Amino acid sequence: MMHSDTLIARAREGDKNAQGKLVQLWYKRIYNFSYKFFFDHDLAMEVAQKTFISMHKNLAGLQEITRFKSWLYTIAVNYCREEARKKKASRSFSLNELNPGDGEESYRWEESHQRHENPDKQLRHSELSDLLQECLML
Repeated sequence: MMHSDTLIARAREGDKNAQGKLVQLWYKRIYNFSYKFFFDHDLAMEVAQKTFISMHKNLAGLQEITRFKSWLYTIAVNYCREEARKKKASRSFSLNELNPGDGEESYRWEESHQRHENPDKQLRHSELSDLLQECLML
């Protein structure tokens, strides 16, 4: 296998084989880095793919070949952060949407003496309690 600096220089000049070999050399490292960031295979695959697409598009602009490793990891970190923001945004919701009563009289679950009389209310409050606990753990 070629020396890494030579490979990077050839890839910068547009050599598709050199770019492919760079992907082969670095894919596992970038995937593992992303996996440790998310502990999610699909997100790690997504970040790795985006990282190498970006590498392919922007490699010619890399000024110093010796900075390739930090440059590549910076791209990966940025995509990890982007995916984390997307993931966080998709999990957001308003607590105002969680009205347990929906027009019924509201009461505090802890103060209810008749909680086993209405299974629907019991289930709603149980789900609400679980959801709130999950939100508090974030």
